[in-house]
Amino acid sequence: MVGHIPGTANAGENGSTWLFGHLESPIAGEGNAFYQLPESPNLIKQDPVDVILESASGAFPYRVAASRVVHQDNMNLYKSPTGTITLVACVPPLVCDHRLLVTARLIAERR
Repeated sequence: MVGHIPGTANAGENGSTWLFGHLESPIAGEGNAFYQLPESPNLIKQDPVDVILESASGAFPYRVAASRVVHQDNMNLYKSPTGTITLVACVPPLVCDHRLLVTARLIAERR
């Protein structure tokens, strides 16, 4: 499962969209939607990495621009005037004191 933080932008909209997911979860049914997220820093050095968000109003491509790891005490939701998504997962797997933040920018207009 991936959780969308209420009050943040929806897919394809201007503003920041914040999505939280697990690399892996000890709780049945919560899944591992972001299990490949830690690979993104190395991948974007070689080729562009795109994330497609699908919603009832369409599919929206975002291009990964940056990633960083922060301590949970330094975790802040920030806003953007343009369409961005931030994918968040605890790192390393099954440890909850650091967060991997992968930020991507909307690269196509809403259809």
